[in-house]
Amino acid sequence: MSERDSDKVNAPNILLVRLRRLWKGTLYIAVAAIYVGLISATFFGLNWKASLFLFGLIVLSQIFRFIADEVDRIGWVIASESSGDNDAQSASRYRRWLLLLLVLLIQSPNVALVVFIYQSWTTIAGHVFLALIIVAELLFLEVRHINRSVAFREAIYGSPLGVLTGTQPSNEPVDRGKDQELEERLRVLEKLASDGKISHQAYEKARDKYWVRRVMDAKN
Repeated sequence: MSERDSDKVNAPNILLVRLRRLWKGTLYIAVAAIYVGLISATFFGLNWKASLFLFGLIVLSQIFRFIADEVDRIGWVIASESSGDNDAQSASRYRRWLLLLLVLLIQSPNVALVVFIYQSWTTIAGHVFLALIIVAELLFLEVRHINRSVAFREAIYGSPLGVLTGTQPSNEPVDRGKDQELEERLRVLEKLASDGKISHQAYEKARDKYWVRRVMDAKN
C-alpha cells in the first residue's frame, strides 16, 4: 500500500477522533455558558455576594470533578493494560469506591447551590437553576463517554483546515508515522477478529492497549 493510499484509509479514523474531540470542546463551552449564566443571573437578581458564593461552589465542584476525571482515566489505563490479575481487580475496586466518594463531593456543592437559590430567591428561580444544573451534569456524562472513545485525548475548539488537506497546524504536532502504524495494526487485528481467528473481546482489549500506549507516549 502506498503512502497516499494509507493516508486515505487513515483519514476517516483520524477525522472521526477529531470530530469527537471537537464535540467534547463544544460540550465544555456549553457547560461554561450555563455556569456563566447562573452566576450572572445571581449577580443581577440578588447581589454580588450571592454570585461570589455561587462561583465558589462551582469552582469547588469542578476541582473534585477534575480529580474524578483523572481517577477515571487511570482506571481505564489499568483495565486496558491488565490481564485480570489480583492487583488489577484490587485497583478496580479501589477506583469504584474513590469515584463514588468523588461523585458525592461533586454533587454536594450543586445541592448547596440549588438550596441557596430556593431560600434566597423565588421558587421559579430555584426550578430554573435546578434544571440547568441537571443539564450541565448530563453534558458532563457525555464528556465522560467521549473521553473513553478518544482515549482521553484533550478537547479541541477548531483549527485551520490543514487537517483536511493532510497538513497539521503548527500548534498541534502529531506524529503521523506512529498514528499510521497504529491504524495498520488495528486493521490487521480487526480482520483477524472478523475471520474468527481471535475473539472480538481480544480485539477490543488490544485496541484499547494500543491507544493507551499511543496517548501516554504523546504525553511524554
